[in-house]
This record gives sequence, structure tokens and C-alpha cells, in this order.
Amino acid sequence: MSYESLKAESIGWWEFQETSGATLADDSSNGNDGTMYNYYASPGFLTSTTGPTAWLPSAIGIVGDSSYKGIQLGSFPTSFVSGGGARTYAGWFQGTGSDADYFLGAGESHSMASDGYAFAVGASIGESLPLRVKLGATLTVNIASPPEISLGQWYHVAVRVPSGSSPMASDIDFFINGTEYGTSLSGSDAALNTSFSGTPIFGSILCAATEAYVTGGCTGYMAGWATFDRALTDAEIVTHYSNSDSGGGGGSGASGRRRPRLGLGGNLGIGMR
Repeated sequence: MSYESLKAESIGWWEFQETSGATLADDSSNGNDGTMYNYYASPGFLTSTTGPTAWLPSAIGIVGDSSYKGIQLGSFPTSFVSGGGARTYAGWFQGTGSDADYFLGAGESHSMASDGYAFAVGASIGESLPLRVKLGATLTVNIASPPEISLGQWYHVAVRVPSGSSPMASDIDFFINGTEYGTSLSGSDAALNTSFSGTPIFGSILCAATEAYVTGGCTGYMAGWATFDRALTDAEIVTHYSNSDSGGGGGSGASGRRRPRLGLGGNLGIGMR
């Protein structure tokens, strides 16, 4: 499947290529555009930097502080998957500052829903803690033996929940720069049951409690984020990472996996800045 075919199939496709204005465009058919807030309820452009790839030359900054700097989306149901449904979320992030309790990702703003995280990734960037992904407030999956995650570097991450009844946290797959890494759990294994009730946002998300705030200590940039309501194959995840034709096939999350060892920065002409 080609990069453009993935785009056409996505339920959310935010390239983060805006350099002015207050709107973050969703290029999927759902059109779930976001509104940037650079100070509490004041719409306005955030910050931008050089993006991770030639086809994503720009990126938008998320500043975790007390000023509610983030991007508010119109709807959770159209762009993210709830319950235990199959899904894949993929995109680029660059951390510029970190706090062990904060992730970059998508979640609910000022909600009390106990599972109000669509996804959150990149906690403790630059520290000696493992890269983690969070899907729901009670499910934290650590990446076993991840590559060194450094501030100021771009990383492509993909989170995949496979098809099947009642998937468990241990079933979640995690990819960094097109390569699948093993996972370990914080706490006991549990069924995935993501639920949403508040306002969806992209931002710096507090994941140490039952609320997701666009405040706190994790800052960085995001680019090229996409959501799908199915489990992409390994090859399709590599296509999203490299913008190359997957050529079909390549595994389904349970068998026939192809695990490209591209290394950080890859060998695909992707400059890590």
C-alpha cells in the first residue's frame, strides 16, 4: 500500500505543516481539524521548527507550561478508537524538554475519565527511563531495551493494537523508526478498554493521574500523525515511516512479520535534527 493510499484510508491525518494561523488541518475524510491555543482560550499559532523528513519539512511545537498551550480537536469518536478495537497510531515526535510524569500525545483536556488517553508517548525523554506508551490511564507499556532517546532528535513511533476479542495490554505492538521493539508492562496485564468523555487535544499530557492537562514539563514537536481503525501490517507501518510503497504483505501483527533494522535516523535519507 502506498503512502497516499494510507492517507486515504486513515481516520485522522494531521501533517503539522502549518506555519501560521490557528488551524491544524486534518486531511483525512473526517476533517477533524484542530484549533491551536497559544495561551489559555486564545487561539493562535504555536511554534514551528524544521520537520523530520523531506515530505514533512515543518513541525509544530507543544509547550508544556501553565498557559494551556495545545491543539484542541473537534471530536474523539471520528479520529480515535475506543474500547478494545483494533487500531494503529503513528507519527513523528521530537522532545525538547521532559518530565517523568508527562507525555506528548493526544488525550482529554481537564477530564476526569479514568481512561482518557488516546495515546501518549515519549515520557522521560533524555532521562534514564524507558520509552513508554500509554493507552488509557491504567495501561502503561514500557519499550524493552529501546534505543537511546535523545532530546532534539526526531523519532517515528507507531502503536498497534491487533484485531481480536478483548486485546490485552501485552498484545500491543510498538515500532520505533520502522522497527518493532519488545514491550513490558507497568503492573499487571489488563484488557484494553479506552474510553473518552472530554475535549480531545494534542499536547503535553499528564499521565501520572486520572486527568490529562495541557500543562506540565514535557515539551517538543510533533509532525505527520495519523490514526487508523485497524491494525496496519508491518510493511504499512514502514511505508508511513519512509513514504515508500509497502509492496503488499509484510505481516499482520501475529505472523509473517518483517522487522527492518534501519537504525535511528534510518538509511532512507531521513535527517535527524
